[in-house]
Amino acid sequence: MNPWLENTRWIRYSLSLLAGLGGVFLFLLASASSNTDFFESNYPLLITLNGIIALGLFSIVLLLVVRMVKRYRAGVFGSRLMLRMSLSFALMGLIPGVILYVVSVQFLAKSIDSWFDVRVDGALESGLNLGQSALDSLIGDLSQKAQSISLELSKSTSSQQVLELSRLREAANVQELTLLSETGQVLGNAGGQLDTLIPSLPTQSMLRQSLLTRPFQQIEPDPEDPKNLLRMRVVVPVTPALASFEQGQRYVQILQPVPSGLSQRANAVQSVYRDYQELSLSRSGLRKIYGITLTLALLLTVFVSVAAGFWLSSRLSAPLLWLAEGTKALASGDFKTMQPVNADDELRELTDSFNIMTQQLSEAQRRLQANQAQLAQNHDFLKSLLANLSAGVLVFDHKLRLKMYNAGALRIFDRTLADKTNQTLDDVEGLAGFAMAIRASVADAEGAETSDGTWQKQLEIPRAYDSQTSKSILVRGSKLPGEKAGYVMVCDDITALISAQRTVAWGEVARRLAHEIKNPLTPIQLSAERLQMKLEPKLDEPDLGILNRSTKTIVNQVEALKRMVNDFRDYARLPPADLKTLDLNDVVEDVLALYGVHVDVQDSTDSRFLPKLSENLPPVAGDSSQLRQVIHNLLQNALDACADNPQPLVEVRTEALMSPEAEQTKPLGVKLVIGDNGAGFSPDLLAKAFEPYVTTKTKGTGLGLAIVRKIVDEHKARISLRNRTDGEGDVTGAVVEITFPVTSETAEGETDQIRAA
Repeated sequence: MNPWLENTRWIRYSLSLLAGLGGVFLFLLASASSNTDFFESNYPLLITLNGIIALGLFSIVLLLVVRMVKRYRAGVFGSRLMLRMSLSFALMGLIPGVILYVVSVQFLAKSIDSWFDVRVDGALESGLNLGQSALDSLIGDLSQKAQSISLELSKSTSSQQVLELSRLREAANVQELTLLSETGQVLGNAGGQLDTLIPSLPTQSMLRQSLLTRPFQQIEPDPEDPKNLLRMRVVVPVTPALASFEQGQRYVQILQPVPSGLSQRANAVQSVYRDYQELSLSRSGLRKIYGITLTLALLLTVFVSVAAGFWLSSRLSAPLLWLAEGTKALASGDFKTMQPVNADDELRELTDSFNIMTQQLSEAQRRLQANQAQLAQNHDFLKSLLANLSAGVLVFDHKLRLKMYNAGALRIFDRTLADKTNQTLDDVEGLAGFAMAIRASVADAEGAETSDGTWQKQLEIPRAYDSQTSKSILVRGSKLPGEKAGYVMVCDDITALISAQRTVAWGEVARRLAHEIKNPLTPIQLSAERLQMKLEPKLDEPDLGILNRSTKTIVNQVEALKRMVNDFRDYARLPPADLKTLDLNDVVEDVLALYGVHVDVQDSTDSRFLPKLSENLPPVAGDSSQLRQVIHNLLQNALDACADNPQPLVEVRTEALMSPEAEQTKPLGVKLVIGDNGAGFSPDLLAKAFEPYVTTKTKGTGLGLAIVRKIVDEHKARISLRNRTDGEGDVTGAVVEITFPVTSETAEGETDQIRAA
């Protein structure tokens, strides 16, 4: 559709209707001058109808012009051409029409005016003016009298004003004097006609006008006079300076008849002038009829010119505007097929080719959007996958500068990488060795002839919160396809896996040692004792002493081996924990009592121990016998670590972990802390403290902390080791922390938070 003709159907219908009605009423006005009866009865209606039609035509033409101007200012394609063509067609009809209109109006004015004697008209108007001047003089005098009376009344009180009316009327020599209230009620009256009980009262508008004009005056016909003579009415407000304000505003009205002679002559002149006007009505009526007829004819000419220019320019520019609209739609991404316009064969072929091109572009856009949607879906899937992947994913460019990472990488490295994008990892604290190993692995993979660009390596990185311990990271790298595309690396934290594998391995070793070593120990001991018993009577000194010492050594070593085998057996066959609800403070007090420490009795407290047990601990789920074994092992290890300290001190502390939620606190767990002032843990021991057969003692199997770890895991708790340091960073002791989950239902969902604390 032509954009210039959109939404114009109602305009076309309205124009057709108004044009038809305008022609009909224009003909009626032209015929009215020859039909006097019809002219006199329907002239106002014809004028009104023609005015409405002219206004409607003007509104529609104005609407068309405004729309065209808006399009022209907006720079719509084709607007200049249409504007010039429309103006050309409009001027072609407007200029001759205006010239004809001006000539016709001048001709009619001079012709019709010559039909009447203007001197009579002037004389009548002079008579009317003379009579009006005389009436104005009379009513002016009456107004002065009314103002004088108002002034006199304002000097009197409210009750005296009514009594003063008669005197003032006689003094002013007026026919009727009335005192009125603010609402127009009569308060007093003097004079008036005898046959009239109620005086002629002013309206509210007269009262309001009297306050504005001071006074109100008018000449009006006397309704009581049979000869319809005139009378004068003057209303003046009474100034309330001396009157009571509680009475409100008051008014004084004077009614005075116009002298009968003057009134009759004024009526006679006015009647003659009215008759003359009726006689001359035919002249002004014809002038108006012809003027309105010519004006409507001019408006119809202008309307037809503008409408014809608009329609013709629209028809001529329709193909160009259609192409412009289609081009705009294509530019904005709208590839819908346009409806062809009526045009010649060549233009129709052009529009068909344009529609074919639009369909092809639409199909190409649809395929492109489908591909983009698939790419976006794949991107979202990959993003979600990386975000929820437990493994860490790092993407580097060809210079090993970090380009992208996922949340798993942050969890594995325990470091923020937000400000390291487009940088190497050498500047990240604790990852310089990791970055160096990565560069070496990439160089080895690219240098190998048979390598496909992938490699795998196990690396150690220091923990962010404890540089003395490290994590085991398994890194698998691969080169991205393309030249200078970069590398992708997947990292897994295998620290727990390695620890679990070692635990399983040590359990298997312990089981086999307990089985393979324990069986020959008893025969060895029995054989040694039998040899001692058989040879002791037959040997003399010093051979007997050598026999006894050797036999004792064999027996003692066999007993030591039995104890070691029993420890391995206990580690391998640790029974499952029988979890019951208990108070951790009670278990700690029972174990401390074995060392002579009674928490409730101050005098019996061993100076080596410093118990700090928090009150009202939340209950925990545990096996009391296994927990006693754990606490006993930790206390014994702490005492052994303080052996070289002249003032050994072991601190035993329990505390509740609370998580604030809104205005309440929620228990998360219970922490047991055992610290000493010994030499602390060495860095190597911190990394392998919970592995079997790892110890710094000269005696012992190194299974104490390993058994403690297994028991803690059975209780779904968390254990950690660290060293105490002073302000200068020197080690002042060791600390073991065990965090137990609480048994309340409100804390069951917080166990994972305790493990991560």
